[in-house]
Amino acid sequence: MLMSKIKPLPSYLFFPLFMGSLVVLAYILQKEIWPQIIDWGIKPRKAEGLPGIFLGNFIHQDLMHLFNNVLAFMFASVSLYYFHRKWAWKIILQGIFITGLLTWITARPEIHIGMSGLNYVLISFMIITGILSKNKSLRAVSLSFIFMYGGLFWLMFPLIKHISWESHLSGFLTGLLLSYIYIPYIKEKYPEENYEFIDQEEDEFILCFDEHGNFIENNSTEEDFVKN
Repeated sequence: MLMSKIKPLPSYLFFPLFMGSLVVLAYILQKEIWPQIIDWGIKPRKAEGLPGIFLGNFIHQDLMHLFNNVLAFMFASVSLYYFHRKWAWKIILQGIFITGLLTWITARPEIHIGMSGLNYVLISFMIITGILSKNKSLRAVSLSFIFMYGGLFWLMFPLIKHISWESHLSGFLTGLLLSYIYIPYIKEKYPEENYEFIDQEEDEFILCFDEHGNFIENNSTEEDFVKN
């Protein structure tokens, strides 16, 4: 009886929860069993650093680094799956690969870890597609992302030491690229919301009022009124 009352999780939560759990499990593995896993991050322009393009997303420096990234990922990925479920997995995989590759090519010769690059992909994608779509719901989501994560813009520049601003910038540019790739499909699914205005010359209700807002009957004329 109790089991029948438990509602299944919405499908748009499955992958975000799955990947978020993997990241947390990887952090536990790193801290409790295998600390050397931190060396599996992106090592720019080194062949042994290529696996870090994917694996680096699961490695984090400390608990605060993990918490901030997982929280941002959950909010961004749930929004992505809710509105763009058909393409969400492609956007995430393409975002991981392109961001990681750009970081591997351009970044400083240090080990780059964490999923913040992917988060920048998702956040910039949701903001830009929301603006370009001209759909009311998507624009509201876009504004919520700007409000919550607008301050992260400054972390795309070398202002704070030991922060991989290269992966942040790579993620933002990747999100921009993916936005322009997918925006035609998004506009097709979420058409622009146009507001139709009533033709006052044809609407019978509006014809019941004169230019001053006074009520008149359909068979009345200007001479039937007494001015105050």
